[in-house]
Amino acid sequence: MLHTQKPERAFIHQLPPEVLLVIFCTLLDTNYNETIFIPFMLSQVCAKWRQIVLSTPSLWARIHVPLDSKVAHAHQVIARCLPLLFERSETTPLTISYLCDDYQGQEGTLGCPLLPLILGQIHRWGQVILMIRSPDVSFMQVNAPCLREFVMECAGDSDAILFPFTSCPSLVRLSWPWSMTLPGKHGPIIWSQMEELETDTTSLNNALNFLEWSTKLIKYQFYLEKEQVNFIQKRLVVNHSLQRLNVTGLLRPLLESIILPQLTHLELHGNIDGLPRLLARSPCSLRSLIIKFNGRDFFKPLELADILFNPCCSSLTKLDIYYVVRLTDNLLEKMTYSSSSSSISDVLCPNLTYVKLHTCYCSPGLFGRMIESRFTHVGSHLEQFYYHDYFMGKGISKNPRQSGLSQEDVDILLSIPNVKIDSWSKSIAMERKSKTDW
Repeated sequence: MLHTQKPERAFIHQLPPEVLLVIFCTLLDTNYNETIFIPFMLSQVCAKWRQIVLSTPSLWARIHVPLDSKVAHAHQVIARCLPLLFERSETTPLTISYLCDDYQGQEGTLGCPLLPLILGQIHRWGQVILMIRSPDVSFMQVNAPCLREFVMECAGDSDAILFPFTSCPSLVRLSWPWSMTLPGKHGPIIWSQMEELETDTTSLNNALNFLEWSTKLIKYQFYLEKEQVNFIQKRLVVNHSLQRLNVTGLLRPLLESIILPQLTHLELHGNIDGLPRLLARSPCSLRSLIIKFNGRDFFKPLELADILFNPCCSSLTKLDIYYVVRLTDNLLEKMTYSSSSSSISDVLCPNLTYVKLHTCYCSPGLFGRMIESRFTHVGSHLEQFYYHDYFMGKGISKNPRQSGLSQEDVDILLSIPNVKIDSWSKSIAMERKSKTDW
């Protein structure tokens, strides 16, 4: 047994260095808040481990300062560790996440050296997340030759600042709060290699520019700035690489101005009047569609048939709509598996595995039978279904704001076999049981 063996003969000490190194890296990956201290602890176990750790610069190149370190003692300990981490990581690009502001005590801000130490290594930054209260004055006009990923967050209200890097030739993933200060097409950002971009409030013109310039962009998330009510389309931008788009705001001007043939994941927060036309222009294969309401638009029923009948939606696996939706009889019949359904071409959106809906207007019984077929038919794929309705069981009334799913539909849903069901007065959650649970 392990406790009866001499330390040098214990099983873990018999492992080859390359296996130990995999274990050490896994330890760093699974103990995110301790990445600063783990290399020091590992190097003190035995001479063999110390030799492995000291000869592996990448183990010393991960620096995480978590939110819960906002105390003077923690900052002082980390400050003593950082110079050794920088030295022992040699020339390895640094992975840094600094998620706290300088400690605020009764005596005011302590002279904590953490942020200046980190900013002093900008020439070695590789992947960096900074959440600070206000950008340091020294964090301006600097060169970041190794920087591939940069996430900037401000913990408090802060005026927009200029993009700090004069050169960042390796940058491919960027999250920046102030889109209006991002450089233009021929600035320090090489837009043609950008893969992921996230910004806060962005004008339509800037959003279209970023989509036009970023020919390798895969993921784009932003909040669309309010535009004039009487929108006139001035440009149509095609991006042949974008796969994931997440936008909040007044969406119609954007949706009327883009073509995205490679789009697979779409999340929209706001009025989506232009979505059917976007899908008609973009011969894409959507896998995930998420639509959230935007205030007053919530009770304006969304005609789901205008979206799901588009060929782009035939590949959907996830449908999540927090919006009042109108489901026509034709749509529900096309989405329902029947005994004669022998192939996926016989059913609309056959690949759905996850469906979440909120308040559906439809004829009694059809919705319940559609969901039932999605759980019981041998060719169906639905694994999870969630439904929320303030007037569940009341059916359609003269007042649309007091309408909901019919009681007939509710009864059908609650009687579906081989499904784990949790129900409340306003919600139903269903999950397909595995065969071992039957």
